[in-house]
Amino acid sequence: EGRQILVENSSGAVDKGLLAADIVGAVGGQVAGISQRDDVVAETFIGVSRDSYTASYLAKIFDCDIKTLPDSGEREVKVVVGWDFGQK
Repeated sequence: EGRQILVENSSGAVDKGLLAADIVGAVGGQVAGISQRDDVVAETFIGVSRDSYTASYLAKIFDCDIKTLPDSGEREVKVVVGWDFGQK
């Protein structure tokens, strides 16, 4: 589908962003970047500007919801890793 997959770690645990990127890679996705945020998000979600197969697939892999992020690029899918992922 040609989507750019970004991982944003908001779990509060430094290594969980790399773990999420490894999971994306293991299912055939190409991670374009990993960022670390200081604020903690309670639940992991997939952020997109519009729904796509890639977003749906990743939501099933991470067992999370899909949310619309108006500031996301048209070809961008963001895996926002939350506190719940950090506890697994």
